[in-house]
Amino acid sequence: MKSKFRILDIAIIGIMVAILLAAKVALDFLPNIELVSFLVILYGLCFGWRVLCVIPVFIVVQALLYPFGDWIIMYTYIWWIPAIAALFFKKVDNVWIWSIFSGLYGLLFGALCSITYFALGWIEGGVSFGLSTAFAKWISGIPFDLTHCIGNFAVMLILYKPIRKTLTSIKKTLSL
Repeated sequence: MKSKFRILDIAIIGIMVAILLAAKVALDFLPNIELVSFLVILYGLCFGWRVLCVIPVFIVVQALLYPFGDWIIMYTYIWWIPAIAALFFKKVDNVWIWSIFSGLYGLLFGALCSITYFALGWIEGGVSFGLSTAFAKWISGIPFDLTHCIGNFAVMLILYKPIRKTLTSIKKTLSL
């Protein structure tokens, strides 16, 4: 592992962020069908620690492009989960394991996002947020979470091998 942060790393991180943003915008019209989870996992598997730099830049750029909302709070913790999982299980090169993980992540996405409503309720004293709001938001979003689960699973199952092969080849070519 190289310990120096190089200009090449900055360029790669910038390209990864740009691809994340393009993928997100391209599929914005589909409810809970997205490539961000897939790409974050693959970036972690193929480019290691660099994914930890991609996430905050992605969040900041999103915050500049879209209206402020509770989603910003959610994004500050939600995208770290697949990234850290990929870093911890970097040696796992199994399409089925990553497809199942990605599907479960999509299924739990609403529950993970509802943590924000619970936390806001705790901060403000539970007047308009809190456990009941968090639970209601999570339950009402289950149909979207099911779509997210199926979409994440299918995307990973179909694209994992060709994209991982391509990203691994890029990594070798650039001597990262």
